[in-house]
Amino acid sequence: MGRFSKGVYRLLCLACAVVVSVSATSLIGCGEDEAGTGDENGGEMTSGDVASLRIVGQSGLAADPTGTGEVPKEVAVGTPVVVAILPLDKSGTPITAQDALTDVYANVKWTSSDESIAAISSAGGTGLGGAALIATKKPGKVTITATYKSLSAKVDITVK
Repeated sequence: MGRFSKGVYRLLCLACAVVVSVSATSLIGCGEDEAGTGDENGGEMTSGDVASLRIVGQSGLAADPTGTGEVPKEVAVGTPVVVAILPLDKSGTPITAQDALTDVYANVKWTSSDESIAAISSAGGTGLGGAALIATKKPGKVTITATYKSLSAKVDITVK
């Protein structure tokens, strides 16, 4: 847990869960496909339709459900960063089919290239939008990677 006490860490995880749960609901929509037929899977889309991944920042997810939110490139030591995974289809469009999202969120694996600089812990669970909490520990450069099946997305962060 690094620089965070257990109480602060739990509070950060709870905040992460709330923000990303609300954001995931925005991504999923109201259970209708684009044609308004009520098909919550958007037709035939499944987890096999996931062609690529994008790592998005907390504020981007909450404010922009299309997933254009950027993860900060520079972060001060001790500043927590909440990230989430956004699965994309072959055209680069965010996937909104519930079954596909559930599979990605349940199976995404997060790693840090250097845990001594920034550790990452998954918020876990399909209701949390594949979210993870980055705890920044000391100055340096680190790469955060999200992997789902054979796909991966990376983001570089400099901790100052």
